[in-house]
Amino acid sequence: MRFPAVTLVTGILVLLLTPLQATSQSGSPSSGMGHDGARFEGVLQRLDEEGQLVINREGQRRVIQAGQLVYWGKLADAREGAWLLTNQGSRIVANLTAWSEGQVRVESRAWQPGTIPVSSLRAVILQLPASVARQDSLLHRVQEHAGEDDLVFLQGGDILRGGMLGMSPNKEILPVIRIRIAGRAEDVRVPLSRVQAIAFRRAPSETRGNTGAHWVVGFRDGSRLAVESLAQQENAIRCQLEEGLELVRRPARAGQAWQDVVYLRPLDNGTVYLSDREPLGYKHLPFLEASWPYHMDRSVTGGRLAVAGVAYEKGIGMHSTSRLAFEVPENAGSFQAEIALDDSAGRRGSVVFLVYCQKAVEEENSGGWEALFQSEVVRAGQLPQQVRVPLEGIRRLALLVQHADRGDVRDHANWLHARFTIKPVQ
Repeated sequence: MRFPAVTLVTGILVLLLTPLQATSQSGSPSSGMGHDGARFEGVLQRLDEEGQLVINREGQRRVIQAGQLVYWGKLADAREGAWLLTNQGSRIVANLTAWSEGQVRVESRAWQPGTIPVSSLRAVILQLPASVARQDSLLHRVQEHAGEDDLVFLQGGDILRGGMLGMSPNKEILPVIRIRIAGRAEDVRVPLSRVQAIAFRRAPSETRGNTGAHWVVGFRDGSRLAVESLAQQENAIRCQLEEGLELVRRPARAGQAWQDVVYLRPLDNGTVYLSDREPLGYKHLPFLEASWPYHMDRSVTGGRLAVAGVAYEKGIGMHSTSRLAFEVPENAGSFQAEIALDDSAGRRGSVVFLVYCQKAVEEENSGGWEALFQSEVVRAGQLPQQVRVPLEGIRRLALLVQHADRGDVRDHANWLHARFTIKPVQ
């Protein structure tokens, strides 16, 4: 694709950001974002059967339809337990109590005992590295594995390839995992304490995604699920996931079942995230020699999107100076995001975010590109700033990020929750 010389004067970059949310302590209000870009705060009371969010703010009750909501709350860190990553993108934080070739048994202080088919799992992380950067690197490796073998990642960096057969009972003095390796007559037994993670075999053509889910829900223990339904049963929350998988939270005290939920994002047709779409084109102009790719739902370094210690589920990570272009969906009303530098930039880095648009005209590619948004200089450590660009009559949009002070040092730009809002069909 060719762009009319959108002169990247010293390099123009555009970054889309939409912050996840504010603190979510028990009983404390958390912030959310409406479909119109307006912020609100409140304590979650429940998600009812009709998909309506019921929020309480200083004694005032507010009901928010799923179609009016972008997100509510803030993702929590997982501090204990294994991570079970499903094929549809869920992360279940729990302890493994049993593991056969066909299924795993899990429970924790937050989850009632439950069974998960191994066929529903993408990977299991048993021991997280100490640093966030190493955690993100390991998470990326297990999620991107595609091949005919299961991979067992050992402490120290070694990897075993073969077919997972399960785990000995946890009640044993030295639990082990069993793996069948081609060319060996006997199964290989590895002490569970030596195993860091397991990535299950997957054909490269197998797809991932929240195909049947209606909500992404985050819990206080760090679990993050793509659920088809979420319902209260007495004082417990019942979660219906993909392929008939069901998990139930431990019962809470009377009237407090929903305090365990810290994040909600509806999956509907009214919000289209740019990180879920195929770009039209990408170009990076190195300040010196280093070349930087963009990342969907990750920072430009490949780690999690994070600003001011808050993790973001959706967004795009870019580096200065670069440009990333997209086709604008039909009936798109606006482009919205929040822009900031990623925490990985430390106290360094400074950029300018721009949004360029091309109008829809009858003659192919004849419309010129026009800057409809340009930020002030955004520096590391600043909180996210909201961006909203109307898209009436626009056919293409380009995000640009331009370096500012000190060249392009640590210019780790984030477009958080970058999205198109879709107008309802009349």
